[in-house]
Amino acid sequence: MRKKSEVRRNAIVDAAISVFHEVGYELASMSTIASRAGSSKTTLYGYFPSKSALFAVAIQCIAEREFQSLQTAFQVGRDVRTVLYEYGKQYLRAVLSPTNLSLRRIVQHEAGRTDVGTLVYEHGLKARWDAMAAYLQSAMNQHQLRAADPWASAMHLRALYEAELLEFHLLGISRQVSEQGFAEVTHRAVDAFMAGYGADATVRPSNKSQ
Repeated sequence: MRKKSEVRRNAIVDAAISVFHEVGYELASMSTIASRAGSSKTTLYGYFPSKSALFAVAIQCIAEREFQSLQTAFQVGRDVRTVLYEYGKQYLRAVLSPTNLSLRRIVQHEAGRTDVGTLVYEHGLKARWDAMAAYLQSAMNQHQLRAADPWASAMHLRALYEAELLEFHLLGISRQVSEQGFAEVTHRAVDAFMAGYGADATVRPSNKSQ
């Protein structure tokens, strides 16, 4: 019975991902999602109390599916540059997928108007970057990277991965990216990160009087 319930829940989440991707958050209705999933509206509300809660779970589901493939790169003891390069290529392919782009646009549109942004961060994005920060901390402990705040380092790395491509895709500016293109963009991002965080990187002392 429990397995049947889980199958039905997953069908609802998959239907929600499709509907949100196709029509956006505002136009997506719980009735449409229930119909797409082959369930009743009452059944849907038995699993998810609101559309925002369902949307957050949909994002979380996508993040978990991506993370299962991404986390294979996090093997302590491997060359850190190789790990960050392999992770970066997979990460860019994931965030630039049509479904991810459309859902990210929804999150940005809803942020500040509903609790969607907070729910998506807490139930999806935070775990991904907590894992990256933990990996960077382990690399710092092994002296493959200089000592620094691991969370700030993870945020800088994320920004470098996304810098060349993400905004153009979010704005709908068509930019086809070849396999070589992904490789080159990722290499530049990792090179820039290692220039600042590599074990031999030097850091300008902060001016504490400011």
